[in-house]
Amino acid sequence: MHPLHAIRAIREDLGYEKVVKKIAGRFGLSRDYLADVFSILEMIACHQATLPDFAKRLNALERIILSSKQNRNENVLTLTTFHSSKGLEFDRVYILVNGTIPSFEDIEQKERMEEAVR
Repeated sequence: MHPLHAIRAIREDLGYEKVVKKIAGRFGLSRDYLADVFSILEMIACHQATLPDFAKRLNALERIILSSKQNRNENVLTLTTFHSSKGLEFDRVYILVNGTIPSFEDIEQKERMEEAVR
């Protein structure tokens, strides 16, 4: 099966996305964040011919991320999500928004809205 079709089958046919969204709150994750993760996996998968190629690409990306954490003191560009950047400090920050801030989930819950504003 093509990697993109495999991810979509897991998400939709097996109902994985519904389950993950249902339990997301227990682990402090937002549904929007999880939807973004699935979308990113699909974008990566659409450029890979086979599932082993997809796995190799994910491993390569993991190695890049791990090596970038070791090179923090060098003059580099760090790309990160809002969630991953919490607690970090940078001299300059550029924000690229792909979606809505605050999210619908944030608006529905006062505590989440306060966090989104921060």
